[in-house]
Amino acid sequence: MERIKGNKEIVVLLLIVMCFYVLMFLGGCTNKSVGDRNFFNSDLKVALICENNENEPFLEIGKKGVIKAGKELGMKTEIVLLNLDEKPEVINKIMNQTALDNNLVIVLGNWLKESVKVSARQLKSRNFAVVDSVVAEGNVKSVLYKSEEGALLMGIIAGGQTKSNKVGFIGGLNDTNGVRFLSGYAAGVKTNNMQAYETLVDYSYVRYTEDFKDEKKAYEKAKELYASGCDIIFEACGAAGEGVFKAAKESGNKAIGVDVDCAEYYPEYKDVIISSMVKNMDKNIFDICAEIKDGKFKSGIKNLKELGISEGAFNYSKETKNNVSENTFGTLNDYMKKLKNKEIEVPQRVFEVLEFKEETEGQSEEQHKSKAKEQ
Repeated sequence: MERIKGNKEIVVLLLIVMCFYVLMFLGGCTNKSVGDRNFFNSDLKVALICENNENEPFLEIGKKGVIKAGKELGMKTEIVLLNLDEKPEVINKIMNQTALDNNLVIVLGNWLKESVKVSARQLKSRNFAVVDSVVAEGNVKSVLYKSEEGALLMGIIAGGQTKSNKVGFIGGLNDTNGVRFLSGYAAGVKTNNMQAYETLVDYSYVRYTEDFKDEKKAYEKAKELYASGCDIIFEACGAAGEGVFKAAKESGNKAIGVDVDCAEYYPEYKDVIISSMVKNMDKNIFDICAEIKDGKFKSGIKNLKELGISEGAFNYSKETKNNVSENTFGTLNDYMKKLKNKEIEVPQRVFEVLEFKEETEGQSEEQHKSKAKEQ
């Protein structure tokens, strides 16, 4: 009897151990995100950390995406604003605490990259996402944008609409992303205006503010380019771009904006803004939040996302059709279609623009005549 009793106890113990492993296996198969401690998906929390700057359109788009996720996905959301002059140790402390309080922390701004890296290493069970930046940590999702694709569309508009055959570019930083903007823009101009293209690739009408806030510096550089004969400038310098619009209005010229529909964002300059390269970052941020909710969040460098036209990351602003010729608008949509179908690869560096094929060569004769009439 004692032996039978002992065997029963062993069997019960084995059953308990088996049940434990079955539960562990099922938990592993749910494909929940790393660090998602809320197994049943209730009270999910997402935080956005960005610069404390209400005048930066780029940041406003990000906030819009998180707020939408809160409303439509039933998430608790938090927006944490930091000052650029904050001490690194203070930023790290805030980053850590925000990560502990939320299921996901989304970070905007390359200047916060090091802080994300530190927090991600210290809190390996928490989830992070960086936008317009790359952090090579296993619990960080990195999202980049193919800025050159959106810029190509703006180049088509500038090249098609210029009357002086001189168009300018004012970027923020002369870094990798700044060069991608310029390269795409120059490639776009090349499709329909070789004369204007040549003065971009030789940097005659290219300027950088080296700052995304200095409106006065952007204004001065724009005045210089307009005085040199440029009649259209594409600005890709953030909040400083308002200075370009001001210079355009004062000189009777035109400008192209970036990130948001600038004619709506800056209504006092809508008469000089012929188009804007609209960045649908709010949708992309919403999608990241949805991934956390659905248990599909994937991080690490092997899951890096690079978004372009085919992913719906960029578009031209709605007033464009009314501000450009039928010919320019047709070319614009032709290239939009090509980019959506991934039929062309847009140069990311200026020397690559030299080899970029002018896709409109086959249709040029008639269209060039049409353009000549428009001018």
